[in-house]
Amino acid sequence: MNAFNPSSLKPDTVHFLPLSGCAEFGAHCNVYLYNGRILIVDLGIGFPDEDAPGVNITLPDVSFLAENKDKIDGLVVTHSHEDHIGGIHYLWDRLQCPIFTTKHDSLVLKNKLAETDLKNVPITIVSGNGRFNAGTFEVELIPTAHSAPDSSMLLIGAGVESVLHSGDWKLDDKPVMGPKTDTERLIKLGNENLLALIGDSTNVVCEGVSISEGTLNEGFVEEFEQAKGRIFIACISSSMPRVKNIILAAEKVGRSVALVGRSMWTRYGIAKEMGYFAGVPDAVQYQEALEMADDTVIFIATGSQGEGRAALPRIVHGTHQHIRMKPSDTFFFSARVIPGNEKLIMAMQSAIMRAGCKLITPHKANIYASGHPCKEEMRQLYQWVKPHIAVPVHGDHPVISEHAKLARECNVPFIVVPNNGEVFELTREHGARVVANLQTVVLANDGNRLIEDVEGSQALRERRKMEEGGMASLSVLMTGGRVEQTSIDTMGLIDDENERERFHQKMLEQVEHTIMRMDHKKRLSDASVYEAGRVAIRRHIKQTLAKHPVITVHIHRM
Repeated sequence: MNAFNPSSLKPDTVHFLPLSGCAEFGAHCNVYLYNGRILIVDLGIGFPDEDAPGVNITLPDVSFLAENKDKIDGLVVTHSHEDHIGGIHYLWDRLQCPIFTTKHDSLVLKNKLAETDLKNVPITIVSGNGRFNAGTFEVELIPTAHSAPDSSMLLIGAGVESVLHSGDWKLDDKPVMGPKTDTERLIKLGNENLLALIGDSTNVVCEGVSISEGTLNEGFVEEFEQAKGRIFIACISSSMPRVKNIILAAEKVGRSVALVGRSMWTRYGIAKEMGYFAGVPDAVQYQEALEMADDTVIFIATGSQGEGRAALPRIVHGTHQHIRMKPSDTFFFSARVIPGNEKLIMAMQSAIMRAGCKLITPHKANIYASGHPCKEEMRQLYQWVKPHIAVPVHGDHPVISEHAKLARECNVPFIVVPNNGEVFELTREHGARVVANLQTVVLANDGNRLIEDVEGSQALRERRKMEEGGMASLSVLMTGGRVEQTSIDTMGLIDDENERERFHQKMLEQVEHTIMRMDHKKRLSDASVYEAGRVAIRRHIKQTLAKHPVITVHIHRM
């Protein structure tokens, strides 16, 4: 239970709380507080690191919000990328608040909610350039170009002050899908005495301006013309502008495009419903494409980050039900590497090259455009909106620190480098200063359950230990104080079967010897026998293998 109460904050003052996604990549969840009321911006997912084996995604810790759900005026979604929208269907039941978003993003969200038991989730559709009230807060959506359609900045009004929450954005004169960034509105903001800019930091280390999505068509056409066999393209499923670009380029070289992966088809269907693929050839099912000549098809597959259950990793690692690699295949990676996924992506790319296939990455060809602004675009935004305070978000500490440096160069009066859980009071007199600090943890989706604290999870600790030291499981059958039979099984310790048998036999001799040396009264105690067996196994494995496995002991009595 968090001791912090929103009602205790200074009245008539805007407060900002980066609950998740600050000083890290992904799992975005930002909170605004005013006069005891709460507005949430985004609720996304993140990718687990190596310390969470078996975990699919991570999620923000919303315990503070759940404790104060009667104070929540709404949840506003900036766009439909998973790191901003993907946590809602997991966590909305804890919040039970109204949701505000664009029509496209509402369709994405409703599709996710349809797979849950949640009913009657209140979703209000807001048009681009739309203004609406979320309880105490006045919100305006400002359309932005991004790699997901219908993306928005948020102008959040609380009392006499306004804060611009950038979401993910870029300046793109040739967007393939959706509107350009509304620069006219941003320029006008410069005359409205903006209190703060809570801004995306993702690409601040990149000089110049970002590549326009519209320029990729030529790059794809050039590469497609050189490919001799099948083409596979790794792409994030929510990046429908990229999919449209690929289909248009494929049409020019006489190839059909097949989508592989359920989420890819879901997003494609929603974008088609919105009219974003009008006049564009239809994608086909991959089963149909497998019957076509190799040099006439392109497969766009999910799993660009190496996610184990996604389509591309299964194709590359030979576990897909129908699709197998051929040496004549060409693989394109049209996605950025999200920090933490480097090993998974490298494993895929290594497997592709070992199979004799051709690999093309953004370092080799013009096949990827980031949806985030580079340094010059960010500088332009500061010059337009002229905020009193800059709060860099969306990135790890080196990135948001670089963003803070840029804000200083742009002569922003007050700048802060935030951490998750810090509650900032935003004022013209003092800038952004911490007035409270919440202790947050990382939640994780583990199969069909939620782990409430990744670092504190006993299950994950055991998995990590099994990964590092293997596992040994002992069974002891006893009659009274006499050992009748013992058996042992190990995993992750010995490769050779004959050696494993000899190793097991020595361990069982050690276990039986240890138990029979105990006095008779202790041999009648399951707890005593359990501990004696566990210690004997641990000692033997440590002495012979220098490993520390997970050990289980089962006592049976006749």
